[in-house]
Amino acid sequence: MRVAVYRMLYGEDFIRESIRSVLAYVDRVFVVKAERPWGSSTGVLYKDSWVPWPETFDHTRERIASLKEPRIEIINDFWPRPQAQYQHIVKDLLLPRCKRLTEVVYMEPDWVFEAGQAEKTFAAWKANPHAARGWTGQVELWRTPAWRLPYRARATPHLARLRVRDTSGPELLIKAVCHNLGFCVSETSMYWKHLTAMAFSAEIDIALTAAWSTV
Repeated sequence: MRVAVYRMLYGEDFIRESIRSVLAYVDRVFVVKAERPWGSSTGVLYKDSWVPWPETFDHTRERIASLKEPRIEIINDFWPRPQAQYQHIVKDLLLPRCKRLTEVVYMEPDWVFEAGQAEKTFAAWKANPHAARGWTGQVELWRTPAWRLPYRARATPHLARLRVRDTSGPELLIKAVCHNLGFCVSETSMYWKHLTAMAFSAEIDIALTAAWSTV
């Protein structure tokens, strides 16, 4: 059984397009949804004013519901830090729901496959059944689909087989690309992306510093 999983705080801009781009290649889609950022913050000081976190950051839930797709499930879940979140999602959220789970496609709400690139990605994955992990490249768009950034060797969708022995060999680099629309989001989304990063980055830095100090 293959599922796609998203971890989200906000992401209404392209979530429908992203889900549609992988839906034909997975059995189910899980959206792991939090309503506040990583860490313990309740807001952030921005331009000398306190901005509290809203009850909801955007209309992600409504956008997903509009797809009217029974294979999509939203899971309410808060994880306090970015480290080990995917392990938590698979072990504590996905496996109890999907006893036959064998493959996971890790997606973000602003990653969208063109139809031909999705087909190429999953065909290459199927053709390499002994690969434990695989990645595609990305095309980073800038403000609108008419513009893009120069190519950078950055991975986007990550495919994993849970029951294939990881021999720590090279990961499968799939010769296909996914479009990254992270720089094309609305002004509202970019506003919240900026403010939440300001709030949780300090806590993450503190946590990482503490972790390294014990090594």
